[in-house]
Amino acid sequence: MAWKPDGKDRLDVFALSSQDRTIYGLHLQDGNWSGWEEIASGADSQPILCKIADNRIDMWTTDLESHNITQNDWIIEKNSFWSTSDGNGKFRTSDTGPARSAPGIVCRDYNITQDIAWYDRDSGSLWYRFYTDDDGWFKSRDIGGHFIGDPALVSFVNYPQRLDFFGVGEDHQVHHFSRTGDEDSKLEALGGNVTSTLAVVSPSKGVMDAVALGRDGRIKHIHYNGSAWADEWEDLGVSASAAPKVVIFNGWVVLIALGKHEVRYASWKSEGESSWADLVKFKSLPGVTPSLDFFQEEL
Repeated sequence: MAWKPDGKDRLDVFALSSQDRTIYGLHLQDGNWSGWEEIASGADSQPILCKIADNRIDMWTTDLESHNITQNDWIIEKNSFWSTSDGNGKFRTSDTGPARSAPGIVCRDYNITQDIAWYDRDSGSLWYRFYTDDDGWFKSRDIGGHFIGDPALVSFVNYPQRLDFFGVGEDHQVHHFSRTGDEDSKLEALGGNVTSTLAVVSPSKGVMDAVALGRDGRIKHIHYNGSAWADEWEDLGVSASAAPKVVIFNGWVVLIALGKHEVRYASWKSEGESSWADLVKFKSLPGVTPSLDFFQEEL
């Protein structure tokens, strides 16, 4: 997470220990890396970060015992997280009820400043709530469905009024709903037959591209042109060992995939293409040999 506490550029990295279920963090500032610091214990899912403002980030996870979603925020005056300054090594517990997934979190430059989505621990249905500076947290709503894995919740700076959810159902099909302003769409099935959480980018306002790992071990892609989704998922012609990642930086799309013994990437200048198959030319990232022990492949 790149941000600016007290106006100073800072890069933070966080990780969850699978042994003691503790979240640790380290940061880069003024050209120097800190040591690892214990942020909070008792976490049941990986930390999810959300930048509220240049000088504040929030961290979310689920509690190991109650399975409720928990929150941690940066205290500017103390130059530390609430958990390490006032929380005795713990996060704040919310009233969401037990979750079976990590939370999906979005922070927006809009009248809604935070959105959160999660899957109910018993039923697997999608739940959603949001926060406004004027009224605080609104009542949680059950959107429905039966989901596995973790939710993908996205909003983009080119269209902050819109929020999109992507999730994988028990049938391994991708399901989606959106919220634009105060209007919600219905939960819709997009097909896909996938086995990973989705990664999504927006090359221009209202346009989206999503990628996921298919159950055949190959990367799949689907395009949204601003009014309709493509009829079918596109096979990008490459196998992977984990969920693919995709980002857009200065107009360039960068797609990253984990092979058996290598990290591969492809990049191209985005012109809003609906098909990516002819654009994806993977290369190996030099000097990187990943360990699959760090990746959870199947939902």
